[in-house]
Amino acid sequence: MAGKNFRPKRLHVQWHITDKCNLNCKHCYKDPELEKNEVSFADLKIILEDYIKQLEKWEINKGSISFMGGEPFARSDFFDLLKECQKYSEKINYRLSSNGTPINKKTARKLKEVGITSVQISLEGREEVNDSIRGKGVFKRAIKGVKNLRKENIGVSLSVTVCKQNIKEVPHMIKLAQKLDIGGIGFRRIVPLGNSQNAKNFLLSPNETKDFYKLLLKEEKKTGMNLTGACEMGVVAQEEKVHMGCPVGFNAFIIMPDGAVLPCRRLPVYAGNVLKDGFEKIYYNSKIFKELRNIKNTNEHCGKCPYFLECRGGAKCINYAYYGNAFNPDPQCWRAFKQIPPKKLKVKKAEKIEKEKSNKWILSKK
Repeated sequence: MAGKNFRPKRLHVQWHITDKCNLNCKHCYKDPELEKNEVSFADLKIILEDYIKQLEKWEINKGSISFMGGEPFARSDFFDLLKECQKYSEKINYRLSSNGTPINKKTARKLKEVGITSVQISLEGREEVNDSIRGKGVFKRAIKGVKNLRKENIGVSLSVTVCKQNIKEVPHMIKLAQKLDIGGIGFRRIVPLGNSQNAKNFLLSPNETKDFYKLLLKEEKKTGMNLTGACEMGVVAQEEKVHMGCPVGFNAFIIMPDGAVLPCRRLPVYAGNVLKDGFEKIYYNSKIFKELRNIKNTNEHCGKCPYFLECRGGAKCINYAYYGNAFNPDPQCWRAFKQIPPKKLKVKKAEKIEKEKSNKWILSKK
């Protein structure tokens, strides 16, 4: 387990500055309570300044921030915050994720002016499928947003949450991205939280998950695009292409609208409040951060798997949402299961892991 003799090699902040949104997607996991408890703009500046100081203390040359929501444009002082980031452009890269609908020509131009170089736009498929999940008319408005961004030479990627309702849309989304001059797509497996808690209706089966990832690997080689299943893609680990698994607890802070810190937005376990506790205290003292960094903290299924050191137990956010235990085996892993296991699956903690190695891939010594 990594202790205080280690520090992260990089430090990314996924900053949910608001939980307000102009949409109400079927798979959304926003919390209405967070809309009432947003920190002030003065506190946003304090958090940003503390983050810069932490980068310097850990000798990280350049940090990165992703502004998220809700919908970040739902906060009226969002551009003021981006202007504050611009003051630290030599120390941080900053970008945002949006549903795309608020991005008209004027907004795209303003984003360019405050130093935004890339935006991730959420879509779930072609018009009919997307709008059945995100709302009528959203697809066309989001596509207009993409085009407005590209006219300003702002890079665009897509974010697609993959579930039973849209799995057949994956090839079409790849073609759409090519047509719109989009460099990549982040495909994320749905996490059964919030509106998508009924896992039976949303989660792909283990074999469907396997076929989905095989398709991504094939299309990535074929198109040259960046097609990724992100952090939960560790479950694909194989000799010809190693996918490092879930990095939660290691190199990222998820900051919520009230200043609360989570190890992952989709793994809602309270780790502290950045305004009260600060980055360093949370990183080293938070119980959940320490548990997630402990490579021995896994189950008997994963501990015996020859790919465990790459996969690291699959998607911990899905594990937590499904079982209530982040360290249970990924319910969509085809090596462990032929079908989605029961939520009350009984598993023992791993007695040992076949091979040991340090966390050098993500930590460095002080």
